[in-house]
Amino acid sequence: MKKLLLSIGALFICAAVVGQTSGGPDAYGYIWRDSNDPSGPAATWIDITTMPGATQVTGLGDDNTVGYFPIGFNMPYYWYTVNQFKIGSNGYIIFNNGAISHPFPLLPLTAAPNDFIGPFMSDLSFADPGNPGTCWIWNNLTDSCIVSFINAPFWVNAVPAYTGANTFQIVMTKVDSSVTFNYLTQQGASANGGSFVSVGMENNSGAVGLMWKNNVYPTANTSIKWYYPQSTNFQVFDASASYVDNAESGGRFISRNGAPFTMTAQVKNTGNQALNPFNTDLRVVNAVNVTQASQTMQVPALTPGQTHDLMATTTYNPTVAATYSFRTTTQLTGDATPSNNTRTMELVVVDTTLSEMVLSFTGATSSPANAGISWSGGNAGLGVEIVAPFAPFILKRVEYFIVSNAQNSSFYSLVYDNTGVANGPGALLDSSYVASPFVLAPNIWNPVVMPSPITVNTNSIFVGWMMDGEGITLGTDDVLPISNRSYELLGSWSIYRSREVQDVMIRAVIARPSGVGINEAENVSKISNFFPMPAVNSVSFTLNIVKGDGKVGMKIFNTSGQLVHTENISLPGIGEQRATLDISSFAGGMYAVEFTANGETHNRKLIVAGK
Repeated sequence: MKKLLLSIGALFICAAVVGQTSGGPDAYGYIWRDSNDPSGPAATWIDITTMPGATQVTGLGDDNTVGYFPIGFNMPYYWYTVNQFKIGSNGYIIFNNGAISHPFPLLPLTAAPNDFIGPFMSDLSFADPGNPGTCWIWNNLTDSCIVSFINAPFWVNAVPAYTGANTFQIVMTKVDSSVTFNYLTQQGASANGGSFVSVGMENNSGAVGLMWKNNVYPTANTSIKWYYPQSTNFQVFDASASYVDNAESGGRFISRNGAPFTMTAQVKNTGNQALNPFNTDLRVVNAVNVTQASQTMQVPALTPGQTHDLMATTTYNPTVAATYSFRTTTQLTGDATPSNNTRTMELVVVDTTLSEMVLSFTGATSSPANAGISWSGGNAGLGVEIVAPFAPFILKRVEYFIVSNAQNSSFYSLVYDNTGVANGPGALLDSSYVASPFVLAPNIWNPVVMPSPITVNTNSIFVGWMMDGEGITLGTDDVLPISNRSYELLGSWSIYRSREVQDVMIRAVIARPSGVGINEAENVSKISNFFPMPAVNSVSFTLNIVKGDGKVGMKIFNTSGQLVHTENISLPGIGEQRATLDISSFAGGMYAVEFTANGETHNRKLIVAGK
């Protein structure tokens, strides 16, 4: 289940490089030594599968990521700390939403994705029945976290679609801020050509990193340790835009006829030096970059790793239904990493007075022309989250832009609500089979009408497209802005590997519930998820209270059901506002949070990292 990349070339490996037992330093000061080096680590394997608190990871498939998972403490990594990660099926962990697939990079590499640790980045797979691969996580919530890949095979374009077995692990420890790769077994080889395996790690900009080797498989019964520098002269002055509006900067649909849009964002000192106050620009622009609303706000002095939430007093009052961009740009003089200065969100204004509303993050045709994605094997797919401008709403149909269907294949249409883990895909609302005779001609939207219109009470749905045979291709759109709401369906829902540069061409058509007017449908208070998560000292959340006195009650319960915190929030008025919760006294773990406002109840999950 790959987008196959065919290449022809010769591979030459220098014997002196293969025999190397240490390397570095990189620009920051990391070095590595393996267990063949006199000063290196002893070859070790730690079986975490029977350790108390160990968790088997579910959802890994082919070329996908799952998570986030808490490290359990703040782990020093380059000049910043990390406390959560996603696991990539291709043998890595990553501290952001990126995904890594073949060809596997020479490190460091500034091209995205960045900010990852890769002990065995190769074309591995956990998909297909009978696959022996498993993945486990363990941490002690204090200073040690281990991720073990066990019997992970290589992907192969055959039946079964896997071969070989590789067992390896990542050990992160705060004791000496080191990272160690342990290798127990290595069997088989990748079916791909050049850059078929890479071992190393790199920072959040990709400008600094260290590689063990490329196109050389790690040896069984060995270990490689990455040593944090005892001191460094590497100075980084870096202010980044963490996100805009929501933790993933995911696209939104808002009403032309509704409340004004409040511009919110978070910025962060992602360097290792204190920053003096600097300006940040918040701005909504139209398709030709004409400003619709803007405000420049000063960010106070920030220590390394410190974040600051921004909420503009200037609001955007949409009057024309169209696609806009909301972006935030830090303006620090001498910034070391310009690539993280700006975050952009797709903002689609919808005329909610219409009897039917088309919710789409893409244009009318694929861009570039006839561009799309298809998976060899014919049993994978793509998806998108649609965040409606009001709730509840009626889902009438979903539509898929098919750009080609050379083998007259069929497809499945899938619709889920957002009641799953971390508000992901939850209950299946509809599953429809579109047989090949009914797939329309290429380069046209294929409608799938709900057998009965579905009333959706959550504020978003996940719409999936699953191939039933090879040769059928779903359109993609790379015209900015991009929604950051696209997914891959490779045995599970996971972040689409190109989600920051492409939208998959799936859309939904909705209507208002019968007898409900504009104001009634939008007269529902909304409370966002907490961010960031896991959190250490504080978390933020957004409240959009649309009626009443602006008073919100909050109760927090631990996993035993005990009430551990209560708070009454008094907002200065109705509308969308940002709030912060102090959790510095909370023990690490998961909590259930209950909000009440105007007789409405909202439940959210809170994850606190171990300190």
